[in-house]
Amino acid sequence: RSLHYTGDGDLDTELTALGRQQAALVAARLRDTDFHLAVSSDLVRARDTALAVLGARGLELEQWPLVRERKFGGVLEGELALIKAQCRVEAAVVDRELLTWRPPQGGESVADMAARVRLFLQEVAARAMALPQPCPRVLVASHALWMAELYRQLAGPGWGEKPLLRNTGIDSYRLAVRQGEEGLVREGVECLMVSCASHLD
Repeated sequence: RSLHYTGDGDLDTELTALGRQQAALVAARLRDTDFHLAVSSDLVRARDTALAVLGARGLELEQWPLVRERKFGGVLEGELALIKAQCRVEAAVVDRELLTWRPPQGGESVADMAARVRLFLQEVAARAMALPQPCPRVLVASHALWMAELYRQLAGPGWGEKPLLRNTGIDSYRLAVRQGEEGLVREGVECLMVSCASHLD
């Protein structure tokens, strides 16, 4: 299972009052779900959302920079419309490796973020395989653009466009992974839930 939080890009902002309310609602929805590994972005709003979900479970939350939102660099307010237009164009491109444009002043390209998502999938699969549970459940609290890229990589071209992302919406995937001769091999992906936010209604 995974959560996504749409917010302020890679700025390290606190949860707003609405964000805290939404975190409490998703925590209530997932209160009976057992997690065996919990990972969040190292940005505070994702961390606090994950901590709300974990509650008193006693499971340690790990903060991974790999699941941080896409970095947009030093974008000026007057450039926001251009950045949003660029993101719409990028969303329509299937081959993510072609998307090497970077926002100015240290921004990250889609190809850069896609590489982080691939590293995350390798790392989380390796960690999950090392757990004693036969089918471990992993909580991931991240951000909208990162979660959309995760969806694209897991879904492939056959699943269509990612639905509208909502704060504390829930995506749930079941991954089949095996150890191959040259590392972990993903054998299959089942999408159980995409961008579900019924707890907010």
